[in-house]
Amino acid sequence: MAERRGPRPQPGRSLWWRTAVSGPRRRITMPPRKVAGPRARAGGSGSRRDPARDRGSATAEIAVALPALVLVTVAAIWGVTVASADVRCVDAVRLGARAAARGEPLPAVRTVVAQAAPEGATVGVDRSAGQTRVEVTVAVRAPILSGLPALTLRAHAVAATEPGVTS
Repeated sequence: MAERRGPRPQPGRSLWWRTAVSGPRRRITMPPRKVAGPRARAGGSGSRRDPARDRGSATAEIAVALPALVLVTVAAIWGVTVASADVRCVDAVRLGARAAARGEPLPAVRTVVAQAAPEGATVGVDRSAGQTRVEVTVAVRAPILSGLPALTLRAHAVAATEPGVTS
């Protein structure tokens, strides 16, 4: 392993190096630095290619990458839509279970849950002497022409029915 002593070498100049174990000196010459030509400074590759052969390559690259980018964007938007619908379902069943456990009439509970749930949701409320169960089911469709399948979301909540509440 060589240990460098002295100033940093400049391109095209030599520098004396001494090995870590006191050994003979070695003279190392660094190759001269390549200066960028006018094509490289202008953003080109620096090689001497025919610019007519490169014509249309950016269009071809965009044509390949754009559908993939659109698909990823549609999938991301669909994921956000599904997550939002799931949160709304969970909030709706919790709200309904609390209202039903307090003794609210079942038609009023269904109305409250249907207002809080996403559009097209199916609401089910079941009250017994000991507990109240509320369930919401909704189908979330994928965006048009995306080819992604529809998802069915289900949420349910169970709450203890307060004493003295009748079915």
